[in-house]
Amino acid sequence: MKKSLKQAVLRGITLVLTAQAGYALAAPTEGVEYSIRWDGTSGLYRVYIRPVATPAAPDIPISAQVTIRVPHTELPNQFTIPTTGITAAHSEWAWPVTSKAYAPPESSSFDYFSFTASIPNSTSRDVGWQAGVEQEVFSFKNTGKCLGAISIINNETDPIIGGVSNLNAGNEFSHNSWAGDNDYLGNYGSPAEADCTASASANTAPNAVTDTISVVSGSSITVEALANDTDANNDTLTLQHVTDGDFGKVVIKNGKPVYTADAAYVGSDSFSYFVSDAKGGVTEGTVNVTVTSGSSATDTDGDGLSDTQEQTLGTNPALADTDGDGVPDKVEVGADLTKPVDTDADGKINALDTDDDGDGIPTKGEDQNLDADKNPATQATDTDGDGKPNYLDADDDGDGKLTKDEDNNTDGDGNPQTNPRDTDGDGVPDPIDASDSPTTSTNAVPKAVADSASVVAGGSVTIDALANDTDADGDTLSIDSVMEPTHGSVSLVSNKLIYTADSSYVGMDNFTYVVSDGKGGKNTAIISITITAQASGGDTDGDGLTDAQEQTLGTDPSKADTDGDSVPDAKEVGSELAKPIDTDGDGKINAVDKDDDNDGIFSLYENYKAAGVLNTDTDADGIPDYLDGDDDGDGVPTPQEGADANKDGNPSDAVDVDKNGLPDYLDKNFINTVVSTQVSVPTLSQWAQLVLTMLLGFLAFRRFSKKQ
Repeated sequence: MKKSLKQAVLRGITLVLTAQAGYALAAPTEGVEYSIRWDGTSGLYRVYIRPVATPAAPDIPISAQVTIRVPHTELPNQFTIPTTGITAAHSEWAWPVTSKAYAPPESSSFDYFSFTASIPNSTSRDVGWQAGVEQEVFSFKNTGKCLGAISIINNETDPIIGGVSNLNAGNEFSHNSWAGDNDYLGNYGSPAEADCTASASANTAPNAVTDTISVVSGSSITVEALANDTDANNDTLTLQHVTDGDFGKVVIKNGKPVYTADAAYVGSDSFSYFVSDAKGGVTEGTVNVTVTSGSSATDTDGDGLSDTQEQTLGTNPALADTDGDGVPDKVEVGADLTKPVDTDADGKINALDTDDDGDGIPTKGEDQNLDADKNPATQATDTDGDGKPNYLDADDDGDGKLTKDEDNNTDGDGNPQTNPRDTDGDGVPDPIDASDSPTTSTNAVPKAVADSASVVAGGSVTIDALANDTDADGDTLSIDSVMEPTHGSVSLVSNKLIYTADSSYVGMDNFTYVVSDGKGGKNTAIISITITAQASGGDTDGDGLTDAQEQTLGTDPSKADTDGDSVPDAKEVGSELAKPIDTDGDGKINAVDKDDDNDGIFSLYENYKAAGVLNTDTDADGIPDYLDGDDDGDGVPTPQEGADANKDGNPSDAVDVDKNGLPDYLDKNFINTVVSTQVSVPTLSQWAQLVLTMLLGFLAFRRFSKKQ
């Protein structure tokens, strides 16, 4: 009889559990879904987010990440997403690529890119999410080869999630008004597939012309590889990839290949480069190199500078006039080789500058060439007779106005000599007319000053590039555009630049940005980046984890407390680096999780009576509150006791029903039995399941009673 009773009870329990399981698997009432689509008209991939429910006010998204995967192929045909090719759909938001994985061992047929949202701390973060209404969140461009279907990964099935590579990949969304730590539910729609056939037929690949250079053994030379390359579609060409020579190394700097010859070699060498038109067209080009002896007396081009001196200056030992402006390198460098002349102070010495005075007119065009030698430095043209030749004078006519500002630039070439302005109609163009009388005042262009920064390989640094830029008219300045660096990526957030260095590169990198005054005035400056190496034992932030370990974990090597919860990264990671601690099992390790126990209260705030986060243990169970889902040990989880009514992570608004000054979630003598507003009302089908459960239980009991 006991056996029969036990069987009946177990059967009833099974039915109840089955019904409860059915209830739990009902459609979610909170969260978002992702989708990606190809826009053939604009040539962009567009990413959308669709909520399944309208979030309660305040509408505050906390974090978001989207990870895509693309078919893998080797350079130069890899899928490529330039920083400037990513556009956020909402004002003040940004979606930079924060991690890349090319053919990881878990899924070697694909490359992975993760975009992480930079959400503004302003009203712009409220984008008006509505249930069932999708919103585009960002778009991006592929400047590599068209490769077919692109998809957002599935967190449940993609092998990259939880794989041995320990990559920061996966889809994530967290909203202030929803209870879950990750409100991402899944994807909708089909993969995005560009029409590669149409793309290939409409685009012609670039034409790469072979280049020839000469360099002294052990020295470096910058190659103008793209200068003679062409594109039938008039697309802008960029350098995508280079190979090393047999007797020298090649890197990309400022969009140009830099060849460094082996110190012990003299003879011939060559290397390949790949030029891209950013529309899928990629062509391989060749640079033939002659490596000469390093004798300090050798002057291959006979310009008065030895090859060794030219290598130091950056000029070409094989060309007497490196920049082709008609003035020999020796003349443009000046008498002091340690301080080569840079007339317009643009960071480019005259011997490498095709516009020495920065007035918009090429140096070789500022000479009347009365002596027919095509050299602006001999019998030089000096319009205003101030003793300074036009090619070195930013104000050719001496009227107090910069030559470059005396051009309406109606032809768009930036050269005041072509289609020039003639304000007073006297037949003399303004750039060389000292008595022109403009009818309107001119706007002074901003002054952009070069910046520099240092960052650990794989790390990021924020650069306030506008801090030292000025505007004579007092106009408000903003960053108009940024050039993609060679060894990292740049994102623009709140008018500041965030540079993220490639993890595998150590050395110098740089990029340019354009500053605008909002009134048509623009200027360009360069930012130089020093990327430093970190040995396996290096620990920049002194938190007990090496920088290499932090890069693997996804924490910040420059911050001892990455998530800002007052608990050092090393403490939160734990003793086993291969299995960093994730207390709440949400897929986000404690070191980067602001709410380690997922109780709705940020770990930083679980510090009472000034005991410190690590030492606060309300129920004295040996588990500090920031890791304890039931802080007062009363058997009711902290989130169910009204610990944070407005769900901003701060318990300052915690419920205290008995008004004893101790919030319910910390009061073990009071159990808050108020029904949570987050409990969903069962649907009709769910009520049916519950009624069926009770009916089956009743029948089981009747059957058991009859047998007895």
